[in-house]
Amino acid sequence: MDKKTLFINADIIFQHYVSPNSYLTLNGHLIEDFGEMASCPQTTRYDYIYDLKNSSYISPGFIDLHIHGVAGADAMDGTATALKTISQILPKEGTTSFLATTITSPTKKITQAIENIARFHAYKGAKVLGIHLEGPFINLHQAGAQPKADIQESNPHLFSYWQSLAQGQIKLVTYAPEMDPHQRLLHQIIADGAIPSIGHSEATFEQVETVHSYGVSHMTHLFNGMLGIHHREIGTAGAALLLDSFTAEIIADGLPY
Repeated sequence: MDKKTLFINADIIFQHYVSPNSYLTLNGHLIEDFGEMASCPQTTRYDYIYDLKNSSYISPGFIDLHIHGVAGADAMDGTATALKTISQILPKEGTTSFLATTITSPTKKITQAIENIARFHAYKGAKVLGIHLEGPFINLHQAGAQPKADIQESNPHLFSYWQSLAQGQIKLVTYAPEMDPHQRLLHQIIADGAIPSIGHSEATFEQVETVHSYGVSHMTHLFNGMLGIHHREIGTAGAALLLDSFTAEIIADGLPY
């Protein structure tokens, strides 16, 4: 019989609000019930009781859209062992699912990593939801940590080949729209079922506005690896702040740049 667990005096995070001074019950690993403390069930019914003393949150598991690796293991290692390590470590940080993220590399190495991720199935740990293809179709002048020597021109045929190998599991693609002036890569990304994300880019406001009209509405690590805000050119970062319905990653490292 599954053990029953009761959390009391907790703040529970929901999609649009936080419920203070609440309880939550588990039957094994499944959520059974929750509500305000005024309607909390009798504690004698539970095998484990945790009093969070109104100083801790209960949250859904985090979904990490951009993670290259952890604990010495990297998605680019191209091995099941590396992905297993990542999958098993992430729940300790509250992450229960993620996109295994590639980095700009030689075509052969990216291909190997994609094939490896596509056939990986985690039995325990955080679930691999798919692949975040970061590069290689980015701007050389905003490479950041991406290896400059392996940056490529926009290549819709290569992307489509990779998506085929991935069995449709490439879910997010970081690319520089100014390096794809005729939007051929963009249209291929969308046609193949992935979400385009602007990053490692020097796209002007006008260029971002153009691809936004085709449905681009996400940015990779806002302000990092992109054209910043200037009084004569609001830039890539400024476009994300001004255009409607943009979402963005933020590197929350506390640094002022």
